Amino acid sequence: MNIQTKNVSVPRANQKDAMESYFAIPEGSGPFPGIIVIHEIFGLNDNIRDITRRFANEGYAALERYEIPHDIKVYENSKHSFFNDTRPNFNPEASKDAWERMLKFLDEHLVKA
Repeated sequence: MNIQTKNVSVPRANQKDAMESYFAIPEGSGPFPGIIVIHEIFGLNDNIRDITRRFANEGYAALERYEIPHDIKVYENSKHSFFNDTRPNFNPEASKDAWERMLKFLDEHLVKA
């Protein structure tokens, strides 16, 4: 799937400064269901940009603010940031399972274009 990406500045609630963000969206007229990717302690880095592009490649863009059901799984023997494939704590098996579970969850609770 072709996607478009760009850096964007999002105004903060204090209206004094902006939050630099990365936006990825599938090409096409949409509308697209959405995701907000919240970065880890390392900030907006190449790994977070890659994850954002992965969501766009799956057909997602921006998320409206409303509550949706949730699903929590604890991955035994996995450490913080186990999904970050650029860090020492990367756990390929847990990451693969988490990605597949998350896509299944989104497919059940959001409508794709």
